[in-house]
Amino acid sequence: MPAPVLFILSSKVVSFENYLAWLNHTLADYIGQKIHIVDESTAAALGYTVTKPKAPVLVFDFGGGTLDLSLVQLPESRGKTGGMLYRLLKLGGKAKQHTAKVIAKAGQVIGGSDIDQWLLDDLRTKQIIIQDVVIASLHQKHSPKNTFQNSITGHEPHLFDTYTYNKKRSWRLSVDKLGIMLELLPPAAISLEAITAALHHKEFYVRYNAAKILARRGDRNARLVVQETLTNSPPSTRANVARFLYRFSWYTAKPLFQQALKDSDTRVRESAMAGLSDCRLMEAYRLMAESLKNELDDEVHSAAVWSLRAHHNPAAVPVLAATLGANDFQIREHALEVLGQNDLPEAIPVVKQTIITDSQPEVKYAAVWPLAWIAHPQAVAAFKQAYYQETNAEVKAHILHLAFNLLSETAAELLVNALSSSDIPLQTMAMRIKHDLDTGMLVR
Repeated sequence: MPAPVLFILSSKVVSFENYLAWLNHTLADYIGQKIHIVDESTAAALGYTVTKPKAPVLVFDFGGGTLDLSLVQLPESRGKTGGMLYRLLKLGGKAKQHTAKVIAKAGQVIGGSDIDQWLLDDLRTKQIIIQDVVIASLHQKHSPKNTFQNSITGHEPHLFDTYTYNKKRSWRLSVDKLGIMLELLPPAAISLEAITAALHHKEFYVRYNAAKILARRGDRNARLVVQETLTNSPPSTRANVARFLYRFSWYTAKPLFQQALKDSDTRVRESAMAGLSDCRLMEAYRLMAESLKNELDDEVHSAAVWSLRAHHNPAAVPVLAATLGANDFQIREHALEVLGQNDLPEAIPVVKQTIITDSQPEVKYAAVWPLAWIAHPQAVAAFKQAYYQETNAEVKAHILHLAFNLLSETAAELLVNALSSSDIPLQTMAMRIKHDLDTGMLVR
């Protein structure tokens, strides 16, 4: 094999001189002085597809461990520079128009591995801030037990409530930023002591995310903190914790839910209802229904209705049926609307019974809608039965109106009956509908 005429190798800018010296020393006996070194960033400029003569090219070569920069002026030739090295070898450097000029070059030992380390350090810094700042700044005012006094050095970063800048303090953490950090960091990155302290912060956002991350841990120690919080903490903290009990396993969460549902504060019971709805388990729906049967506060009934508005699950029907015992007729209306929106045949008997037993006309109006809306043969029969059994002429007129507007199968039969009725409101509604049919304003 003939000896090579010329070696052209590439190297990082930062190690150029040392690399060249090492090659000459190692391979001098074999190839003599036939080694040429091109910086990696310069080689990239020569291989870059630029045809403009003398075009300046600035290359940033950011790798895993180094950063190389080269500012290169391309040759006078208009040919693509991809063949630069080949032409240099062929012409032996005789053609000046094919020669590029390195104007400047620089290198630093910095790269992707450094960014990885920065990210890791940033995460550790946030963990330290959470663990030290929260405990140091919050425990005296908000923690039920002064258990962290010995860990305070007085040099912890300062937690402030506004964005007002104070030049005397360079380490400052806003309440909003604290809440965001609690939400984004993994549970293992925050100690239970810090979470416990944050649970008792005066700001809702901090307490809310502290309760969320505590539930995300889901281990035995987290359960013990939750149990202690539900027993000895202020109502606002108990409510935040109760909201995320659904993240625990059901066998762990059930006794905690039962404790929260017996809480003397309405806010805690409301949060427990919302948490139970997020479980989406048969046992959770059953617990909601049983608790609502003995619940006297309408706010808790309302919380249950709102939390079930998107639950297309037959198991949710008994819960909504229990909310029909609320004193506020508007809550009963809302519960009937949710029963209709969820389009569940299991809701038909509940709605039908409400029309019969509820004395509030507004509730009766709301109850008719699900019967007209649910696409099921039982709903058609119940709608018809509700009309004939209703004694309130205003409600009957409303049922007739819905029958035509929602294209009920019973509309024509009900209209014939209403036209012969002696009840003025019902007869008036029937005459108006007939007029609209005769004039084409209403089409059947």
